[in-house]
Amino acid sequence: MPATKSTKSKRKETQKNLSSHENKMTRHAEFAGTWYPDTADECETVFKQWEQSFSQDNITHSLIGGIVPHAGWFYSGKIAYEVFFQLQKSRPSVSLFILFGGHLGKSDSKRIMIEGSYETPFGELSTETTLAKNLVKNSSFFIETENNFYRDNATELQFPMIKYLWPKTKIIVIGMPPTFETLSLSQMIHEVLIQHNDTLFIGSTDMTHYGPNYQFTPMGKGFSGLNWTKDVNDAQLLGLIEKSDTSSMIAMANDNHNACCIGSVVTAMECAKLSQLITPKILSYTTSYDIAPDNKEPLNFVGYAGVVF
Repeated sequence: MPATKSTKSKRKETQKNLSSHENKMTRHAEFAGTWYPDTADECETVFKQWEQSFSQDNITHSLIGGIVPHAGWFYSGKIAYEVFFQLQKSRPSVSLFILFGGHLGKSDSKRIMIEGSYETPFGELSTETTLAKNLVKNSSFFIETENNFYRDNATELQFPMIKYLWPKTKIIVIGMPPTFETLSLSQMIHEVLIQHNDTLFIGSTDMTHYGPNYQFTPMGKGFSGLNWTKDVNDAQLLGLIEKSDTSSMIAMANDNHNACCIGSVVTAMECAKLSQLITPKILSYTTSYDIAPDNKEPLNFVGYAGVVF
């Protein structure tokens, strides 16, 4: 289908902006020291503690990606790190990560940083510039810089884990809204990476945000809301993930509010499916209430899941 005038205009604007981002830049960490430790020694200590509780059973099939949560490490860091830990066991040497995140709305633009690096306690995590620039040639993106970007915990909280386990890897970070454009973008990414087989795809999302603070209490307060969140609302989406039913995920998440960044999950899974047959496996699931119940009835809480595929 030929591009509309509006689409052509957006692409021209994207190409016009490419020349203005030629200098090396570093995106400074926004959440270090609060949502996660800001030194390499502290991060490594946490990682080693978490690793002691992980299953040492080998996953028999080759992995190509996963789904990670993104609350502060106190709540969901261990779940996210287990995903990366299992991926590293399957793929100890990976040259490229494509990380999808972004708490974006349906009307928001896709976002990308096409060059530069991201600050982590283990050193800078560099963008794969050539491939990132190829991605923006055929699709419209808002191009981020170190001074003009979306403050996104969904992606930043993963950077130290990636840099620690794959010190030499590069990354492309994409903010993806919850729309069906995920399908066409996945195909385009697949075509750009057709000669680059050494890639892992990660989608970052938390699950149901329940309670008055989130203006979402369909089952009332207390344990009725918590049990419904775990056994029904989040379980339904995890069921689709296990089946790789990406075509149903966006509609479900938009209707049921059981994923805050569903566009990132679907795009990661679609990219993976275009590369190889995937068999999603849920490694863990919990809620913020289960982690810190504080001897009170549930009021406001969030679901977290870790998945590999």
